[in-house]
Amino acid sequence: MSAFADSDKPLRARDLCLVRDLPIVPFVPKNTDSIRSTLNRLVSRGILTENEPGLFARPTRNPAPKPTSSGPHPTPTL
Repeated sequence: MSAFADSDKPLRARDLCLVRDLPIVPFVPKNTDSIRSTLNRLVSRGILTENEPGLFARPTRNPAPKPTSSGPHPTPTL
């Protein structure tokens, strides 16, 4: 996750393999597929986003919405 904190752009699974010093062997995508599977799992849990296929990034933080009413909610009558 520190690779995403240090980067200001989305990363591919191959980029993370290079950051983690995992070997990238042509025609043997074992490490890249393993990292991609983990990234997809983090996307499904809301930890990362995938804006384009294969590009993973940390979600942007939006400020909390302001409440629309300032008073207490009325109690419903039965």
